[in-house]
Amino acid sequence: MKEQGCKQKDIALKIGKDKSVISRELSRNCDKRSMEYKADLAQRKYQQRQRDKPKHISFC
Repeated sequence: MKEQGCKQKDIALKIGKDKSVISRELSRNCDKRSMEYKADLAQRKYQQRQRDKPKHISFC
């Protein structure tokens, strides 16, 4: 939607999320070199962040 020229506000209304969610998603997952948002790159970045998260250790 962004590459079609839609504004963040319009995207937010269309998918039922706040515009801050869209802004955060674009800034977090944008390709730093080309400054473009690509869903497959965003998914890979998300999976990498999940792998890098510290594991929860329970002492019960």
